[in-house]
Amino acid sequence: MNDATNYIYSLTNFEKKMEKGAIEYSLDNIKKALNIFDNPQSKMKSIHIAGTKGKGSTAAMVSTLLRTLNYNISTFTSPHIERINERITSNLIPIEDSKFVELTNYIKEVSNNSNIVLTTFEFLFIMFLLFSLEKKTDYMVIESGLGGRLDSTNVIKPVLSVITSISYDHMDILGNSIEKIASEKGGIIKEGVPIILSKQPFCQAKAVIKKIAKEKNSKLYEAEKIVKIIEKREDFDRQYFDFIIDGKRVSNNSINLFGKHQLYNFASSLLAVSTIDSSFLNSLVSNRDYVFNIRGRAEIISKDPLIIVDVAHNGDSIDKLVSSLRSKFKNVKWRVLIGVAKNKDYKRILKGLKKVAKDVIVTNISGEKEGDIDSLLKNARLYFKEVNFIDNSREAFQFALETKEPLLIVGSFYIVAPFLAFLPKNLV
Repeated sequence: MNDATNYIYSLTNFEKKMEKGAIEYSLDNIKKALNIFDNPQSKMKSIHIAGTKGKGSTAAMVSTLLRTLNYNISTFTSPHIERINERITSNLIPIEDSKFVELTNYIKEVSNNSNIVLTTFEFLFIMFLLFSLEKKTDYMVIESGLGGRLDSTNVIKPVLSVITSISYDHMDILGNSIEKIASEKGGIIKEGVPIILSKQPFCQAKAVIKKIAKEKNSKLYEAEKIVKIIEKREDFDRQYFDFIIDGKRVSNNSINLFGKHQLYNFASSLLAVSTIDSSFLNSLVSNRDYVFNIRGRAEIISKDPLIIVDVAHNGDSIDKLVSSLRSKFKNVKWRVLIGVAKNKDYKRILKGLKKVAKDVIVTNISGEKEGDIDSLLKNARLYFKEVNFIDNSREAFQFALETKEPLLIVGSFYIVAPFLAFLPKNLV
């Protein structure tokens, strides 16, 4: 398994290198490669999900809800929290090590014989498609990687597209305005394919998506207008609510996630599944506890000491996290352990965290992404009197855990993942 993973990571990895001008994005290579593999993407139905925030959560929710209707579901997401297998699942179960190795060897042999050079993401996407075909998948739930229009996943012709919350991120690649970013995300909209639009923080994004949908003759469903969420209460592990969909009120439901944004993701997921299969509406009942396996999103790791991890890495996602923390943990001041990739809005991130944090520990992220420690430290000292810098992330983790204070680990998949791997097993 290690040899297979190392080989895949030895390929060009756009997740690791995203400097402006360093990458030329195109669908030509993935189309050429898929032709060689007899276009498996065209042999199964798919649901395509893009957006700045919430697309991973929405993919997990849609997959879980479709499973309640007994469909065979395969799901493609990125990046992963602990193991690369998490990116490729069948009926919510990660691909087995043996199958991962088998498909790696097969794809490697075919691509080498055909003189096709794949990126890490392209390789994993092809593996997902071949795996899904073997599993006789009814629906593939596919989360786009970066952007949408030129993302490798955009070679599919889905039965439904979903666009989640759009905000500022990857501006060096997608554009420095909400309109430009929304245009890239809206690039997944296909001619005549219906589109679910989640609640948007920027009206400009909604306007762009509506315009593209009209041009593509794609029926647009706005989740916030069709699914009404009525918040009720929350406890430590769950938030409770009613919802109304298609005139039907469903009472006293809960999800094992906190934050209003997760309720918006749930609303979009409900609408997506009911659009695919209207019988889903008949299966909705009151007093139901929904359980979604979504790692690293305001995830409570330990109650005593209180530890939360969140992969939030842009201003909008930090604002949502901070709002959730202030609502759920009133008057709690957090020690924040932060690691963020380069080219992020450090000032906006730290300014947001200041509202709930008493001090901050700055450290490096994992080798999968490059950080900018000097800029992160400079900005941290603008907002916090106490800033600890510990270069070695494992030493930073140990230092943070020794304090026994409420601890928030935030800034990236690439700080949350190594932290979770480091944690003592009795805390996980």
